[in-house]
Amino acid sequence: MSYAQPDAVPVVHAHAHVPAVTAVPDPVPAADRHAQGWTDALQRILAEPHCVRVHYQPIVDLQRGAVRGYEALARFPEAAGVGPRDWFDAAAQLGYAGALEAQVMQAALVTRPLLTRDRFIAVNVSPAALLSAEVQAVLAAEHSLERLVIEVVDQPDGADLDDVAAALTRLRARGALVAVDDAGAGARSLERVTALRPNFVKVDGSLITGIDADDTRLEIVRTLGQFAARLDAWIVAEGIETAEQLDVLVQLGVPLGQGYALGRPSAAMGELDRTIAQRMRTRTPNPAAAERLSGLMDRAPAVPVAGGPGAVTEAFASHPAADHVVVLTPNGHPCGVIDSPAHQRGTLPRAPLSLTGGVPIADAARRAMARPLATRFDPVAVIGEDDAYVGLVPIDRIVGALAR
Repeated sequence: MSYAQPDAVPVVHAHAHVPAVTAVPDPVPAADRHAQGWTDALQRILAEPHCVRVHYQPIVDLQRGAVRGYEALARFPEAAGVGPRDWFDAAAQLGYAGALEAQVMQAALVTRPLLTRDRFIAVNVSPAALLSAEVQAVLAAEHSLERLVIEVVDQPDGADLDDVAAALTRLRARGALVAVDDAGAGARSLERVTALRPNFVKVDGSLITGIDADDTRLEIVRTLGQFAARLDAWIVAEGIETAEQLDVLVQLGVPLGQGYALGRPSAAMGELDRTIAQRMRTRTPNPAAAERLSGLMDRAPAVPVAGGPGAVTEAFASHPAADHVVVLTPNGHPCGVIDSPAHQRGTLPRAPLSLTGGVPIADAARRAMARPLATRFDPVAVIGEDDAYVGLVPIDRIVGALAR
């Protein structure tokens, strides 16, 4: 996602309003006044960190109707009339990109301890700023980078993609996840995704606009989802502004999304409106198929039993939106399922109830409730005719389907 709000000006114009405190003295030649004014403004911002604040826009699990994270967006409250993107464009042009983006990164990291255990915070970074000494110093000062998503913005600033990929590999080793924005906005966006191998592929908002009335856009988003799945990544639909767009994305099976229809950026880490959450939960990808267990499946990550606890830990780290991880035997049959809190406590995965996708949901509910109390509310594993793992169904989804 870009730094700008939808109506922000994407370039630094000579007539852009700069805060009055940065007024340029008369002796500066007319041709240099604009650059000098922005330099003064940037230097003041960098000298006074409180001038940069962070607002949070929720990133929502579209299949469950729950907040999974937040994108941290820079705001400059003392510079009324100047859009965030103006500041970042000026900083890039005048050599302050690393310093300004490091200040935003620091402001976002300060609030990371406020996150609940199953949420993350995403921070925008331009490729060149990511490689800068200033941003690297801020990240190096952190004990761990868990639950931090480094969102690499689409900015042609001359940074070498191989260098950016190497820097991201080092950050991943410390627990960070990676997102690439504006996927589908051009051929270069897919090149960036391929080179950087992100955990999240953010679909450009231009593809979401009108998706409820344009089958071409729908097919492009579907294809991007398939492409991301091959890289073991999740897609995030940006710019969701209407209930109709949201309905299409939910039915398409898009896992994550953000936009004004789900929540506007605010100074607090907000929750999802209950009405909107309920709307998502009641719109399954295929209402007819929901009569069978296969129509309620989630995409839960799976690991081989030979991988041990370390494989489970890595799976949760790579899939922050996942509630459970499934453990598989060598022939692909589910032999264990565990949620993140239980794994952190050192609890071993428990053998799940395994049923084929064609089982009616009423029968699945009866089978689940016949289990011992300790495992009665564990998710149901869905298997194919070959006994191999296909998906996972939470018990609350079975109950919700029966209640409709």
